[in-house]
Amino acid sequence: MYNDRAALLGAVKENGTALQFATAKFRADTKVVRTAVKQNGMALQFAEDSFKGELDVVMMAVANNGMALQFASEALRDKDECVKAAVAQCPGAIEFASARLQEHPTKVDDEGWWPSASDAASVELFVRLCTIS
Repeated sequence: MYNDRAALLGAVKENGTALQFATAKFRADTKVVRTAVKQNGMALQFAEDSFKGELDVVMMAVANNGMALQFASEALRDKDECVKAAVAQCPGAIEFASARLQEHPTKVDDEGWWPSASDAASVELFVRLCTIS
């Protein structure tokens, strides 16, 4: 466990998912969390829950890795702006959007980000491509 803020900041700057080894105090530290999700959007899963509902933090996470949308609050998974950013980075992220946005793909694909949310084979392919490291 990281107890030292400076050491943790250095660690998450290099690998955002190091946030998982932080104490609860640092998982709730704005600078630590923002540094972590900027480096690796998937670090959002280790942040204190309140950050998962903060638009600027989630936007930073999905800009880095669209699949981080799965860790966003329910409200942000229903926010057009947030889902568009996630899907622009990784089209497979559409599977984590709200049912409303999945049922009405034109809300997401107005600018060509997603051809058809009802095409299960494409969703599966994009998910696999986005999760390959």
